[in-house]
Amino acid sequence: MIVRVVNRVVSVLQGWPQWLVMAGSLAMMAGLGVLDYVTGTQVNIAVMFIVPIVLVIWIAGTQWTAPLAVIAGATMFLANHAAGAEYATPLVPLWNFGSRFIVFMIVARVVVYLQQSAARAESLARTDALTGIGNVRSFRDAAELEIARAQRHHFPLTVVFIDVDDFKRINDRHGHETGDRTLRAIGQALVRHVRKTDVVARIGGDEFVMLLPLMPADHVETFVGLLSKRVHEHLDHICGPLTCSVGAVTFETPPASVDEMLRLADERMYVAKASGSNTVRHSVVTRSPDYLYAEPLARSAVGA
Repeated sequence: MIVRVVNRVVSVLQGWPQWLVMAGSLAMMAGLGVLDYVTGTQVNIAVMFIVPIVLVIWIAGTQWTAPLAVIAGATMFLANHAAGAEYATPLVPLWNFGSRFIVFMIVARVVVYLQQSAARAESLARTDALTGIGNVRSFRDAAELEIARAQRHHFPLTVVFIDVDDFKRINDRHGHETGDRTLRAIGQALVRHVRKTDVVARIGGDEFVMLLPLMPADHVETFVGLLSKRVHEHLDHICGPLTCSVGAVTFETPPASVDEMLRLADERMYVAKASGSNTVRHSVVTRSPDYLYAEPLARSAVGA
């Protein structure tokens, strides 16, 4: 619960300058010091100092944990002293300061560890375990954002569906370990040779998908052909010659959904596979009542 609340606050503060977050945290500590003074020695509000500490180290880094813990402990000491707290021995306030410092350090570290663990879990949930690239979930999230952008700014959006030809032969002839190495090599090659704005994901088995924002329709097949050559160069030393069937759809009018986008690209891929291996089929979606796509622009060998 605490992690969720802090996460929401952090998401708001994430874009703020670090100095502003630090200043806000120190102001919050000062306010808590005043509250500690007003409530006197009967009420212990030490736990409330955890909030500004965690906010700062979440945004500015864990190197601020100790300095902020010292400031929080000192603030509480000064507030209690100003409120007239009396101690049997001078060692008592020193003990209180030290114990609060340790508690602040431990709790802050634990909360940050939980946040980092949640972030790692989220990253793993969006990553394909075999290839290390994006999975279906990450692709869908990215595609939804790109569809929304395309609708606002009216730019073309291309989805490319890639299926390895006769992949079962690789597993049967060379073994599943070689098949896994092949899939990893394909994923790494795709990510390495696309633009930074493009999205690459493995959506299951030997099928990969790419999202190419802002690419003109007449550039798509050239781009896919060059990309395929790069992929083949990475694979020759693993399993020998390998080809792919590719279906591509360029949406001049944004698709209604990610499912529609994938369905049309998948259909183009099956047309390419039926036409013969090592083939690309590319179509363009223009504005039409039924969202029908045009006839393929061309048919070409992917690895030519």
